[in-house]
Amino acid sequence: MSLSTNHKRLDNIEVQLTPKQWALRYLDEIRKQPSVLHFLRSVAKGTMREAPFAKPYYNLAEQAQKSYPGNKPENVAARTQLARKLRKGFHALTLLIRQVNQDIALNTGTNRLKAELELSTLGIFILWDLLGRTARKAAAYIEEYKTDDSGKESERQAMLSELADCADMSFAEQSSDRLPPRTGSRTHFSSLIECWFQKFMMLLVDDYA
Repeated sequence: MSLSTNHKRLDNIEVQLTPKQWALRYLDEIRKQPSVLHFLRSVAKGTMREAPFAKPYYNLAEQAQKSYPGNKPENVAARTQLARKLRKGFHALTLLIRQVNQDIALNTGTNRLKAELELSTLGIFILWDLLGRTARKAAAYIEEYKTDDSGKESERQAMLSELADCADMSFAEQSSDRLPPRTGSRTHFSSLIECWFQKFMMLLVDDYA
């Protein structure tokens, strides 16, 4: 089969395509490119008539022509009405595709900022955990150096109390036996971690949706 015969057969098939089928072709061409900008650049390399968003209009007009051939007033009127209907249908679908692409791009940009914020928050939690573990080690060290001086002992106990607050900001399951027990701060820190995890998972689900 010659190349010209293949082109004629392809042209005949394209003339029969519906606005929806043309819109799906248009969408497939966009998906072949990394972004809409790359798509437009690729289209710019060809002719305007062959552009995925322009070619359908010519073929839909030809479809209307073949459906109502001739120059009789009733045929011309019917052909004009059908061509307008087909073109309008394709135009509405392309607008929908562009709107969806814009919404996705906007949502992706927003989620990217949210992800950066959540990762920064995670960084803060990691620093808190490092501070908590350091405080536990410091408390163990200070505990070994008891003194008979009441003033220094009072200062030492105050320091241990402050370290206890810092030590609770840790992922460690058990509090140090050398530190005063705390009932609220560890629970609060755990709830922050759980809340962060839930928010980040929801963000991932929304982004991949």
